[in-house]
Amino acid sequence: EWEFLKKRADPNALIIASRPGHFTAMNQGAVDFDYANINRDALLNELHRHLYSDILVFQRIAYGPGAPPSDNLHPAFKLEKLAELQSSADEYVRISRVRL
Repeated sequence: EWEFLKKRADPNALIIASRPGHFTAMNQGAVDFDYANINRDALLNELHRHLYSDILVFQRIAYGPGAPPSDNLHPAFKLEKLAELQSSADEYVRISRVRL
């Protein structure tokens, strides 16, 4: 995940992830899925006003069911898939960006 961010070289992007502390420790703004869902209107408005250059979403998805059990976002967040990276034998990480 961090290698993906380093290639993008965008410190003004906001990250939505299940463990935002991993990103904030590296000086990247991040929130968890609960916060993003509760504050969806504010986050989307702030993206529209260019407070963030981008909102990137890191979802952990199990291979079996094919949908993130706890990493779900409200349908107001329109996602564009950027990459999928295998993280273990049982799951992969889908990286998406929020589109307005």
